[in-house]
Amino acid sequence: MTVTLPPEMTVLLVELANSALSPAALFQHGTAEPVWANKAFKALAATGAERSLLQISLSESGSSPNNNSPWEIVPLSDPRYFAVVWEFNSPSKTETTPTTHSLQIDHLTQLPNRSEFQGRAEQWMRERHQRPFGLLFLDLDDFKQVNDSQGHLAGDEQLRHVGVALKQALREGDFVARYGGDEFVALIAGDPTAPELEHLADRLRRTIEQHAHIGASIGSALSKDHSSLSELLTAADRAMYADKNQHSASEARL
Repeated sequence: MTVTLPPEMTVLLVELANSALSPAALFQHGTAEPVWANKAFKALAATGAERSLLQISLSESGSSPNNNSPWEIVPLSDPRYFAVVWEFNSPSKTETTPTTHSLQIDHLTQLPNRSEFQGRAEQWMRERHQRPFGLLFLDLDDFKQVNDSQGHLAGDEQLRHVGVALKQALREGDFVARYGGDEFVALIAGDPTAPELEHLADRLRRTIEQHAHIGASIGSALSKDHSSLSELLTAADRAMYADKNQHSASEARL
């Protein structure tokens, strides 16, 4: 089945595709098959979750599915569609009533915003022993000069290009967000090693320079080395500033 989606649906699909831990799909009301589904959703459907999928897909109003279902309904601005996301740790309805969750997007870059990142990162930290991950903390180099010399509209356009570059460079299982200002963060799935994170950081620097024509300082940290999200963010932030200082020292020698 082919469906033409409105432009704002692209934002949703990027967000759902970036979810490493949550199978997710987009449905059109009145249809039994998803319009779009990420790999995790397809894998779950192939392992015996067809009954739950059918109950969700036939939901006419986008309301919550039947008791004990792990699916969460995500209402959308376009009333023709609704999304479903599998919540691995969601309790049954006998314990609590599931609530809907509207995805929080930074409207400038079309990436998840800081609040959305915070919730996702906390979930990943709770499951870090089963699914270790890495964190990248990115800060654009000399971005203030862009705003000062070319104006804030030019700066906004550059941030948009960075958002596109990050979405294109990272894998479906990773999660990237705008942290604030000219800072971005990415959760890297798959139990990466420190050298693998550094290799990815190098690739992101090149991609950002190519697409947005600006440098970036990137720090990394591994979830297995830290006991809280605060510690993980602090470690990645410090590594980012060390990278920025190294860039400044290298430029000074030239």
